[in-house]
Amino acid sequence: MSEKSKKRFDKNRHQIDFSPGDLVYLKKPNRKVGLSEKLLPQYSGPWEIVMKTAPNNYQITNHSRKKIDIVNVERLKKFNKRVDEPIEEMKPPQVEFAPEIEIINKQGERKFETLHEDDEIKDHMEITEKFIDDNDQISLKPLFEPENIKEKKKSIKKNNIKASL
Repeated sequence: MSEKSKKRFDKNRHQIDFSPGDLVYLKKPNRKVGLSEKLLPQYSGPWEIVMKTAPNNYQITNHSRKKIDIVNVERLKKFNKRVDEPIEEMKPPQVEFAPEIEIINKQGERKFETLHEDDEIKDHMEITEKFIDDNDQISLKPLFEPENIKEKKKSIKKNNIKASL
């Protein structure tokens, strides 16, 4: 029975090696007794490995406190950097953006055109809002009507007012 247990234990066990200069977290025991013990941080750091003193012990230092400790490898966890370079130095990815506009001619035919130059974009830019139509599809409708349509509606309203008088 003990050989079986040893094989099962050894199967999940692996040797952890750190080299000098590696950054690690140090597991600190939570000795505070109270209701919020589980919410306390379990690891402190990052600490830097100075040297290997024994097969299972490492000498580590915390630069902010100038403290050097010798700890067992079981209390160490590898520190993974989240980004390779500081965020200030990172440039946003360049994405090619070519908007499509829908043009409806006088006959009611719809065409889609892709714009490439900034001047064309300004000429054809129309402010739209998204809405969900009756078929549960997202569509765009203009928030403001183009000027020529507004003028036509004004003239129609004037004619209607004159006719009603």
